[in-house]
Amino acid sequence: MVDGGLSNPLPINIVRKMGADFIIAVNVIPSFDNINSTILQENNKQLLTTEMKTIMMKKLEWLNIDYNWIKKIFTGKNKYNVPSLKKVFNQSVNISQRKLSQYSIELYKPDILIEPPVNSISLFDFYKAEEIIDIGYNSIKKYFYENSLVKE
Repeated sequence: MVDGGLSNPLPINIVRKMGADFIIAVNVIPSFDNINSTILQENNKQLLTTEMKTIMMKKLEWLNIDYNWIKKIFTGKNKYNVPSLKKVFNQSVNISQRKLSQYSIELYKPDILIEPPVNSISLFDFYKAEEIIDIGYNSIKKYFYENSLVKE
């Protein structure tokens, strides 16, 4: 089973088929053009805690294998700056979701499209719920005021 967000992250076509006359689409898939690399670097710095690194190093030593190349990855001294498998997977999912969202917008053209600045938010940032709600609220408010859809 796969979540519908993977196969159709912005289901404008489904909403049209359901009979909607007016569609407000909110695209929360971050655009690659707007990604703040500093924020991404900060989020990725602490993927493994010091304690986890120590435990993994001891396990590798116990296996009595040549682990120098792995050790370099864990300690951040990787000559080739090889990304982790998790990072590669996340980037792959983000790329496909962004493309699918763009195609959906181009093909099914929502009446209103709102794209909140969520580049600093990741999939597991549940603890940022209040901040995320504020970003969404402010994005909608800004769109409505800029397009004279409400009066101040």
